[in-house]
Formats: sequence, C-alpha cells, structure tokens
Amino acid sequence: MQCAKCSTELKERRIEEVKLDVCPKCSGIWFDFDELQNFLDKDYKEVLQNIVDNNQGHDELRAACPKCGGKGKMINIVDPEHDIHIDTCLLCYGIWLDGGEYELLKNTGFFNKLKSFWRKK
Repeated sequence: MQCAKCSTELKERRIEEVKLDVCPKCSGIWFDFDELQNFLDKDYKEVLQNIVDNNQGHDELRAACPKCGGKGKMINIVDPEHDIHIDTCLLCYGIWLDGGEYELLKNTGFFNKLKSFWRKK
C-alpha cells in the first residue's frame, strides 16, 4: 500500500494481533476497520515511540484511500479544540492518522467522542 499523504510505500508492523501499515517518511499510520479501537484500548505507546512525528502539514492534504486503491474517498473529521484531523474512508471505514495524531487521540479522548456520535446514528 502507498501512503495516503506522501505516496511512500507503507511498511508493515505487527503488534500483537494488529497489523499496522506505517509510512517511514511522514509517520502516518493506516488502521483497518476496528484496529484503532484495539490500539486505543491498550497502551502501545512504548511500541510507537520510535515512529518519528514527521507530520509536515499533511493535515490539510486530501487523499484517496490507500486500502481501496483510490476507489474510496477519505473525509476529514476535525476536533478543533485539540487540532486533530482524522482521515477516514467512506467505503472501508479505515482510518489514517498523520504523524503524531495517535498520541493526541490517546491523550484527549476525542475518539471516544466520535464513537458515541456514531452510535447515535
């Protein structure tokens, strides 16, 4: 798979039962459906510490879904309070986090707000 933001080939990293696709250039992380929740429920912080935060203005970039091969359009969900921009695919429901956004999600509880919003629908 190619990075959603900089088109670099993603590197696979397996952490317990979760297979992540990580960009070695911009530090973005692709989570398949439900993988992000598994990650946030556990504390993998120490495992992700060696992923350098190279988010160089990628929040503003729009991209096609790397999993769907460009068929899925990703939308941007924003938490302006914490400056978090989550890209999610409308086809496969995968989630792209730019470098540094995982740590923000873990620390702010923004993902829990999103889950409660989706449950109301």
